[in-house]
Amino acid sequence: MTPIQIIRKIESQTRTKLQNIDDIEVPREFRPSPGDWNSTLFEFLKVAFRVSDSGKKWYDVVDHKIAAYQIEDDELTTLVLINVGLADIPDTIFECKYLHRLVLNSNHIAKINSKLSSLSRLQFLDISNNSIEKLSENLGLPNSLSVLDLSYNSIEKIPQSINRLKNLTSLFISGNDIREMPTTVLDIVPLCMAHDKLREVKSQKDLIIRSQKYEEAAGLRDIELTLLDKMEVGLYAFDTNISNLPPEILSRGIDSIKEYWKSLEIGSRQPLNEVKLILVGEGGCGKTSLMKRLTRDEFNSNESQTHGINIREWSMIREKDSSVMARIWDFGGQEIMHSTHQFFLSKRSIYLVVIDSRKDEKVEYWLKNIESFGGDSPVLLVINKVDENPGFDINRKFIQNKYKSIAGFFRVSCSNGEGLNELKRGIVSSLMNVKHLDTLWRKEWFLIKEGLQEANKNYISYDSFIAICVENKVVDPAEQSELLSFLSDLGIMLNYRDLALQDTNVLNPHWITNAVYQIINSRLIIEAQGVLNFKSLSSILDKKNYPENKFNYIISLMKKFELCYDLDNQRVLIPDLLGIEEPELQITPQIKFYIQYAFLPKSIIPRFIVRMHRDIKKNNSWRTGAILTNAKYAARAIVKSDEEEKRISIYVEGKQPRDFFAIIRHTLEDINNSFEKLVFEERVAIPNSELSISFNHLLTLEGKGIQDYVPEGSSEEIDVSEVLGTVRKTAKEEFEEKIMEQLSFLRNKFDDKDTVLSEANKILELKPNIAGIGINLNALVDKVFKRKRKKT
Repeated sequence: MTPIQIIRKIESQTRTKLQNIDDIEVPREFRPSPGDWNSTLFEFLKVAFRVSDSGKKWYDVVDHKIAAYQIEDDELTTLVLINVGLADIPDTIFECKYLHRLVLNSNHIAKINSKLSSLSRLQFLDISNNSIEKLSENLGLPNSLSVLDLSYNSIEKIPQSINRLKNLTSLFISGNDIREMPTTVLDIVPLCMAHDKLREVKSQKDLIIRSQKYEEAAGLRDIELTLLDKMEVGLYAFDTNISNLPPEILSRGIDSIKEYWKSLEIGSRQPLNEVKLILVGEGGCGKTSLMKRLTRDEFNSNESQTHGINIREWSMIREKDSSVMARIWDFGGQEIMHSTHQFFLSKRSIYLVVIDSRKDEKVEYWLKNIESFGGDSPVLLVINKVDENPGFDINRKFIQNKYKSIAGFFRVSCSNGEGLNELKRGIVSSLMNVKHLDTLWRKEWFLIKEGLQEANKNYISYDSFIAICVENKVVDPAEQSELLSFLSDLGIMLNYRDLALQDTNVLNPHWITNAVYQIINSRLIIEAQGVLNFKSLSSILDKKNYPENKFNYIISLMKKFELCYDLDNQRVLIPDLLGIEEPELQITPQIKFYIQYAFLPKSIIPRFIVRMHRDIKKNNSWRTGAILTNAKYAARAIVKSDEEEKRISIYVEGKQPRDFFAIIRHTLEDINNSFEKLVFEERVAIPNSELSISFNHLLTLEGKGIQDYVPEGSSEEIDVSEVLGTVRKTAKEEFEEKIMEQLSFLRNKFDDKDTVLSEANKILELKPNIAGIGINLNALVDKVFKRKRKKT
């Protein structure tokens, strides 16, 4: 059959009209960059994995049918059937011997037909979001595959024969029911190389961004996008509960996976069965009393308020009489400490939001905090002290609908014990929603963990840790290192090798967190408006637990957490403790830009001040903002937050305001991206108006070639390019730069203005999609020749 006959037959079988793939537009927000002109589906299948680290693609979030094809050299090479109601793979597809790309996303396919193996040229297969429960032992897939997406099915087992797919560079298995990963997956060399390469590039890029070396970061971003374009992304296994592939190990790379799997081959192994139980809430709401009731059934009516963190262990029994160890973290509720909570909130946790029934407390504030840091971890909402205010409650249905991770509501009294048994049962029940409880460890790892905890020391040297490992028959240095990284990821013992001191390599988290909390609650530093002199640490910290030779290490950790920065070699500044008064300054900004948040974390501006402190002169920062000055761009900026409006405002003036603004925006963007589910919208002020418009919407308008637009709240049109041009290069400017590069090449080749103009027109004739941009080619040619004369 001809390709057209095959297409007509598939249309008949699916009752869906197929379009040429070049005629389907991709939403603007999923395109690689604002400067790219081609918006067809085919071009963007190549960059389909750019949406998120979970491996979801842009077409995972569309709710309509997409049915498309591509014919190359008279052969059908690409077939896309998304959300067309398929229960099976149509037999006609197996006749497409030249098929390279097959997308069957979001259907009802229950099994992979072994006839797929006959498609010997197939390189890209996406069969995600279907109903597949089982893969055959021989897979039934062609060895030619380089990309295989099995995400979001109900697959329980990946066969050992997965290593037959020797050409794989991308394997997506997120959102399945896989219990254990076959070790043979590491036999696929291209997959392993791609996994480590992408991880290395991302890691280097993130480090360089934090150092504000944005030109270097842009180069690494280009490499990252190239790897994504080539579909060289490695192993993606997020939103899973694979017992031998915990996310901590996966994120550290192939060598870590190998060492971890090698450890499981030695002796017996058992599930970790450990979870963090994190208590948050306002100061005085009864978190400490609740922790004591849960662990020892104790109550003290005169319980003092927690200043720092209390950590206790509590053993729970879940189904089949297996025990789970909960490490309860009780956070101090003082507002000054809220911005530091982010360093200890984590996934693999259950959260208890404790509310004092006697007060009108900020329930949603804590729920949004957890959502930002803890992802989809289960949350129990605990209304405490109900014996003192039995009529108090909250709008449960409203809160439950808004925050899907809430696993239950409980009314308790730590004073008389009311509701505590129900709460305990609720906590045990929530264990079902905590992923990776069944992560496997070899028996000796448990013995080492217990040895560290029984030693009950604030810190030990790396050599001491190694001695405990050797004592428990873990002698391989690579395995010892892997275990220590795992313990640090779980918050059992912390390890920061980049800040290593001779005898302070392995830390008790209680020791360091309480040191940080003592410092940021110090009246001395608050009165000094955030300036910490190292000499004053001896009067702030308990000398018994915090000897003077550990002060530099504690300060180094605070700098790593972005809590402070150096003023000189004897002082640091803690932005969280700055004064609240904004200094007087009048500027005439060329750029006004706003970031509007659904929830504005308190730590964003302090972290921004730490990162940008080189551009902040003395006395030019306050608790919620800063004035920045950059000599390179001869520009000045004000960046400040409004907690009530949940908004950060950026105002920039100077000779090169867009360049300085780009650095500021990149810095805030990187901080925003460090949160799990932070919802925000960037907005650009309309010149000579009090109105602003969504930055992304402007990009969409530009991408559609819309020049004039009436924004909401206005009766007058705006020039889209003009508004965009206040904050970034417009599409016209970017395209002119590309044209200038080609004209310079032609100028060097022909050295004749008419010939250069003629050749340039031929190039532009091949780009019909630039019509309407308004490129003055004659003026650009004149500019190139003038530039050449100046150089000579």
